[in-house]
Amino acid sequence: MATARSIRTGACAALLLLAAGAARAQAHSSAGIENFGYELVDLAPADGVTPSLTLTLTDIYGETDLYLGSFSYPTTQASTNTFGKIHVENAYGSGSATLAPDYSSSSAADAEAYSARSGTRLDLQFDLSPHTRVIFSADAAVSAQPVHGFTYAEAGLHGEITTPFISHGTRFDAVDYTYLGDESGVLSAVANAGDAATTGTLSIRTSASSESFTPPVPEPPAVAMLGGGLVLVAGAARRRRRARTLTASA
Repeated sequence: MATARSIRTGACAALLLLAAGAARAQAHSSAGIENFGYELVDLAPADGVTPSLTLTLTDIYGETDLYLGSFSYPTTQASTNTFGKIHVENAYGSGSATLAPDYSSSSAADAEAYSARSGTRLDLQFDLSPHTRVIFSADAAVSAQPVHGFTYAEAGLHGEITTPFISHGTRFDAVDYTYLGDESGVLSAVANAGDAATTGTLSIRTSASSESFTPPVPEPPAVAMLGGGLVLVAGAARRRRRARTLTASA
């Protein structure tokens, strides 16, 4: 019969193995935009106006947050209003956000047992010549690997043609997103100018969220390790009992 000490030893081994299985339950998500550019189309070649576009950067923002729960109150966070990369991490996850001067941006979030969220935003103002169409484009890639949890990743171009005396003008956008797996493609967002020069805004954004939790049962490799550990513990207990028996009968 197993002693109380051997039972305690076996329980400790089981807990350690279960913890090793839980550590692998990491959710990961990422989103990125690169190769941003645009194409101009002359909608009225006979008007004598050369198509033109002026872009002005108005705002830069990146953030990454880690949570002890479902995106409730961040325990670790960082933000930036400049080009470059920010990164935060703790024992339960990590997050990063990167913004580049060529209007590329990316975000990533990893969560071991809780939640992580990262995002980037580049805001631009554009001035478009009359009778001109602009086609904004960029390469986007998003990835979401929930493992044991929830993930979401999004990359998009969001724009609006300004309309005087109206709170919201004509909106246009292009978005790529995923909850599971990898997606990639070319984003294409179109805006047109009428008879007069037109002003508008364009926002280049990425967002990544991950939430992870400990699986209710160990994964198959952990089960095998647990079984092997318990066999070793039981064998050691039998050897100790046999040694005690031989000593007592001597």
